Amino acid sequence: MLLKLGLTGIRRRLADYLILFSGLIISSAIFYLFMSIATNEHFLKQNISISLVTQVFYFGVVLLTVIAIVYVWYAQSFLLQMRLQDYGMLLTFGARRSKIDQLIMIETFVIQFGSTIIGIIVGAVLTQFASGALAKMIDFKLTGLNVGSVTSVVTTLVIFFILALFCAITSIISIHRKPLTQIIHAQQQANQRMVTTNKLFAGVIVGIVLLAVGFIAMDRIEQLRLMAIVIALVTICFGSYLLIGSLFTLIIRLLRKTSFSSKNLRKFTMGQLEFRIGSYTRILTMVTILFSLALGAITVGTGYYQQIPVVSERASAYTMNLTNPSTKAQKLIKELNVQKKVVYHQISAGKYVYYNQAELKQQPFQMVRTIKDTTSVSAPTYRNIPNEKLIQSGTEQAMFKELQDPSVRNKEIIILTPAKFKAQTGKRAALTLIRVKDLHASLPVLKKLAKYQTAAQQSGMETSNGYNMYLVANSMFGGLEFMGLFLGIAFLTMLASCLMFKVLSGTRADQRRYHVLNNIGASQRQLDWALVTEIGTLFIIPAVLGVSYVALGLRMFTKLMLSPYHTFGMASLMFVGCYAVYYVVTVVIYRQLVLKDTKRG
Repeated sequence: MLLKLGLTGIRRRLADYLILFSGLIISSAIFYLFMSIATNEHFLKQNISISLVTQVFYFGVVLLTVIAIVYVWYAQSFLLQMRLQDYGMLLTFGARRSKIDQLIMIETFVIQFGSTIIGIIVGAVLTQFASGALAKMIDFKLTGLNVGSVTSVVTTLVIFFILALFCAITSIISIHRKPLTQIIHAQQQANQRMVTTNKLFAGVIVGIVLLAVGFIAMDRIEQLRLMAIVIALVTICFGSYLLIGSLFTLIIRLLRKTSFSSKNLRKFTMGQLEFRIGSYTRILTMVTILFSLALGAITVGTGYYQQIPVVSERASAYTMNLTNPSTKAQKLIKELNVQKKVVYHQISAGKYVYYNQAELKQQPFQMVRTIKDTTSVSAPTYRNIPNEKLIQSGTEQAMFKELQDPSVRNKEIIILTPAKFKAQTGKRAALTLIRVKDLHASLPVLKKLAKYQTAAQQSGMETSNGYNMYLVANSMFGGLEFMGLFLGIAFLTMLASCLMFKVLSGTRADQRRYHVLNNIGASQRQLDWALVTEIGTLFIIPAVLGVSYVALGLRMFTKLMLSPYHTFGMASLMFVGCYAVYYVVTVVIYRQLVLKDTKRG
């Protein structure tokens, strides 16, 4: 009977339950996706070249667990506010509270268990395809990935079972503490707590001070080391909480006293925001911190992606060197977008290797100019090397010899006039040096061409040219790229979903407020604009603060990257674009739930 009542309730509000169900699937899928990598130490150590990688991912697991707790809590609030009046009606008709308790348990576990199972399946598929696609995008080969880890499956099931049990018990306790009339009229209870203006000003000042302490600690990370992260995490979290709760409320109060608030439904929108700021401060603080972590991770990840070809191009003036390239190799060279190609004919005889003076004069050997600003990611410039430097022992000669075939590398270089070179006897060969315009774009062809390099170059023992240096740099930094992008995408999905569910969890109460506005003559356009503005404000606050935090926090990466700010603008636009999609989805769903009974036109 109870199961039938539960299923009847689900069928009656199928659209609402689909929102709830899909949200929980996203939560468990992202959690499983993260767990499948975090619990695979072999995979992490094989692919990411930092000693603390396991600890970093376990920190991410703790953070995602906290997010999952909040996420499931708001999902349960969404479920409870949909069913609370139904429970009240059942109690009115004589149902015992113990039966209501059982009904809550059944509904919670059916929804939670079903969504978790589907989420694990979705998470496994995402882990396989998303990780593969991400690795392919950054040209990084993953080894040891296991999407069907028993540990990650069991951990995800246990965590979400505990969360479901906790939420069900707290819901039952909440209902037991309320009299019947309060259950029926629960959505009409006010939760506003007035705070004086002086206290708000004090909160703003303390919040700014705490944020300043946090960012100063991050800037001094070389001296404070791990303590800098601890100090920053604590002070920035509390500082954000005070700043959001105090500054936001203060701005609304000041705006309500101006003529700006008198137009359209602005006074109502501001009242709505101020009325609910107490319950939104915690979630906005959490979303702000996660926003900054996610954007920071993506910025660093894309920064390493941009940094690898720069490091490679600065290592050598030439992308690839080939001695006596075959016909197939020549065809591949023609497919490249070549910026510079030179061919030096050589003759090897005894302990000498001879070069044509005319060729070296017409096409001088080049080296990368010394870069004064090591933090710059600008393209390298080149300098011509005089022939005299090539026959003298020094850096220039060493760089030139590194590009030669190993069979002549240790021989003394002699430069002959064209006539003498033509008359010289010995083993003849041609050294071809290539520089491409865009290393990333040329990678598919360069990989094929690399098969014609020397055995030492193919094995990674030599880094004489830009392409070989790229392989070394990619093996060192590619894992960091992957980790940054992976963490950023996971956190973005969870944080935006969390905020979306928090907004949707209040739709029942908001439905009546907008219905009253509709009845007193507000137009559909005014209602839509009020709704869009209200939700937009809640989404904008974490975005503005999060972007600001990343802009300040990237200073700590100046010692680890060439230019951490180089990709900040691009990463911010991409990130905010994805975040905006969540905002649009939230508005569409919220509007459907809140304004479905209002007039059209």
